[in-house]
Amino acid sequence: MARRGPPRDGRHDPGSRRIRARRSTPPARAPRRVAPRAGPPVPARGSPLAAPHRVHDDRCGLRSVRRHGDVLVSALILREYHALSIGLAGVLFTAYFVVLTATQPVAGWLADRFGRDPVAAAALLLGVVGYLGLLLGDALPAVAVAVGLIGLGMGWGPPVQSQFMDALGEGERGVGFGLVRTVYIGFAALNGAVVGGAATVAGWRAGIGVLALSLVVPAVVIGANRAGGFGL
Repeated sequence: MARRGPPRDGRHDPGSRRIRARRSTPPARAPRRVAPRAGPPVPARGSPLAAPHRVHDDRCGLRSVRRHGDVLVSALILREYHALSIGLAGVLFTAYFVVLTATQPVAGWLADRFGRDPVAAAALLLGVVGYLGLLLGDALPAVAVAVGLIGLGMGWGPPVQSQFMDALGEGERGVGFGLVRTVYIGFAALNGAVVGGAATVAGWRAGIGVLALSLVVPAVVIGANRAGGFGL
């Protein structure tokens, strides 16, 4: 009796199975090359980002000392210096933030119409008057008006910050504005030591005087710049 050979379809042939495995295995693909993402633009030498506007930084730093200082100590001033109740001090503190919020778009509109420096200087002077009222006023209506004027004094922000946007190039505005804010907010972080130290050593009158002085100095700088035509 003749032996049967292996089936013709090669199911029992190791060689044919290797051939079929090679045919069924998909070819290996070459790895895709992913282009690296471009990082933030490197400022050119001499650009506003490479050398931030020092005068604007100084102005913002002084004003931010007042901004962060009043947030921290205004409620304490109302409680300790004017002996208001916690509830009444909280109401006035809330009114301050309401005025501050409403002032921002109005200050920006006025800056576009009448110029940035005049609007910023006017806002600073309103803040100075507010702190003088907070320092000298005794009656509740006078204190309430002073708190409102301090909120109006925060209108310096939009005019000054828009100047930075104009000074920075289109490709560096994001990182540039962040750098500027980091500089002057870091400078403003000294408010706890400056205002609190003055109030501890010489009383709340000295602390309020420091906050008022932080508005007087940049207002004088703006006025001198406009009068002298320095173009800063």
